[in-house]
Amino acid sequence: MRLHPPFLPPRSRWRTCFAARRFSGLAGALLLSVCLGGSGAQPSTNDAPLSLWDVSSRVQIGGGHRGNVFLAHVAPEDAPFLSIGGDTSVIRISDTGSELTLFLVAEDIQYLDAVSVEGERFLSASAQFLQPLSSRDKVGAEVGYLYQHQVLDVSETEESLRRVLVEGHGLSLRPTWRHSFSPVWSLQLEAGAHRQFYMGELDDYWEASAR
Repeated sequence: MRLHPPFLPPRSRWRTCFAARRFSGLAGALLLSVCLGGSGAQPSTNDAPLSLWDVSSRVQIGGGHRGNVFLAHVAPEDAPFLSIGGDTSVIRISDTGSELTLFLVAEDIQYLDAVSVEGERFLSASAQFLQPLSSRDKVGAEVGYLYQHQVLDVSETEESLRRVLVEGHGLSLRPTWRHSFSPVWSLQLEAGAHRQFYMGELDDYWEASAR
């Protein structure tokens, strides 16, 4: 995951909001979202700050009813659920042109009346760093981690398996080189390696890529 968001001016805010979120099943869930964001204090002069931070966090609490919890073709099982989740991002841009982006998202769902599965969990974290070598070239790397405890349909990759409760950990590394030809044109090369560990019926694997 690469994050290149437009950078916002320093700010500080609290806000509480209600959001409607659609779930598969008979009904949606009403989520209470509490969002927190902030950054460094507003500079007293018009000079550009030496470094700039932007931090944003959000927490969601909700509940509802989900149909076909185990993705079954026969006798689907419905269940009410409670969920809690959130995400946090940290962005820093320094006067040297270096960029640091940290991102974390997680969700936990607990089913109140399901026989096949008690709950599902998901967590993804990434850290990306870019460092300029010259006015046109930047090098960097992205490190990622993934944890999942979820019901998935794996029929596309497994011959005898259809739906399983997947639990596993994933680690990834992506080095990057970027060359700018002009303010609007650039070339970026990436290499990637991913290692997936599973607990249960699925096999661990390595994956490599280039882009």
